[in-house]
Amino acid sequence: MTGDGLRLGDIIGGFKSAVSRELRRAWKKGATRASPVPRRGEACLAPPFAGRIWHRNYYEMIVRSAEAEQKIAAYIRMNPWKCVQNFENGLRGIGNPALWNAEKLGVLCSRNAPHIGRIPHAEVYLGGWHSPKEKEMLDWLLVQKKRVIACLAWGAETLQPERKMLEALEQNRMLILEMRNRDGDLAAAEQRNRFVIQHSDALFVPHTTPGGMLEKLLKET
Repeated sequence: MTGDGLRLGDIIGGFKSAVSRELRRAWKKGATRASPVPRRGEACLAPPFAGRIWHRNYYEMIVRSAEAEQKIAAYIRMNPWKCVQNFENGLRGIGNPALWNAEKLGVLCSRNAPHIGRIPHAEVYLGGWHSPKEKEMLDWLLVQKKRVIACLAWGAETLQPERKMLEALEQNRMLILEMRNRDGDLAAAEQRNRFVIQHSDALFVPHTTPGGMLEKLLKET
């Protein structure tokens, strides 16, 4: 109810009526083609105009079950995170960009690592999370509700985050960056490792395979 005593239904109904009148007027004047960007005051109308353009009510659909309500609520909560953002140096991604300015602990580990024990405390954990042990650590960090930056091999538009990632994104605990090389091969993994080393304030490397790519990369850098 507004200060003038109007209900929301009255306002929406008035708007619908005004638009319908304008469309009918334009159609009678010979508006026979649609313009994607009409000039001010013009109606955008595609023939033929059947006379009815609105749903009966001013809502799109009626929520008829608890399951439908949960799905709609999840869609509303997660919709902002589907928007791909452009960051500095040509980076793109989704999530909380403020994490990039925090103290970051880079996490790197070769694929044949044994049990690594305790992960040190950090403000934000940065990693490519592609070796089996790194994926293990990422799962643990997400379960523990830690703040994480992930440099993943998938494109930002096609990314389908799993449930733990979705929860972290919703709670502003995660930033997912899109790497330029998204081939998923050894060269791409090396580039992600270089990226982690370059942008970390400190490193946690519980295991490297002797003579492996990660050991060589760490000696080089």
